[in-house]
Amino acid sequence: MPNPVPDGPLSAFVPVLRGAGHRAVVTAGLGFLLAAVLVSSPALSQPFFHSPNDDGLPGAGVIPEGGVQSVYLYVDGGSGASDPGRACNDGAGDEVCGFDLELSGLGGLTFSSFVADPGADLLVNFGTGALRINGIDAVAPGTGPQRIGELLVNAATGGEVELSSAETIGADLSSDVLAPQTLVTVPEPGQLAMLLSGGGLLAGLARFGRRR
Repeated sequence: MPNPVPDGPLSAFVPVLRGAGHRAVVTAGLGFLLAAVLVSSPALSQPFFHSPNDDGLPGAGVIPEGGVQSVYLYVDGGSGASDPGRACNDGAGDEVCGFDLELSGLGGLTFSSFVADPGADLLVNFGTGALRINGIDAVAPGTGPQRIGELLVNAATGGEVELSSAETIGADLSSDVLAPQTLVTVPEPGQLAMLLSGGGLLAGLARFGRRR
């Protein structure tokens, strides 16, 4: 069961650990260390995304209107790995050593539940209109897509899941504060028809161009 997230900046969070021993010492130590070393800088890309097939691959960011729909949350800092023993210290890779994100439901869209990935150490504060998640992995941070969990949304009407605030901690313990943006859109029925017809038009133009 995920644990509630306390108020405050990412650097003030210390995750509730499943393990003990070396893992607990290193991860808890990072939580305190972050408070002293974080330096915020603009993010170059958006590492958080919805993977429609839950396979770590990003999609169009559109889910159908109606019923309860799944949003599969992932974080991906990049594919480059730090030298052994350098990640979450002075590494030069793309590992995400920690993150803090908040999602909001807009336009009448609400959240039904959140199921954390079994392999993720997360602190979670869930509400029907907002979800805040904090995670730290200082011992074995991975590269590439890392699964956060599944967010179930009530998509009876159109709306958006907005990434209202987010921060990531990189392999060198630098911090990126990310600009708010729409993570997932649930279009109104008329808007979905327009998107589908637009896609058909583009496909037709592409076929026409190839024939010429």
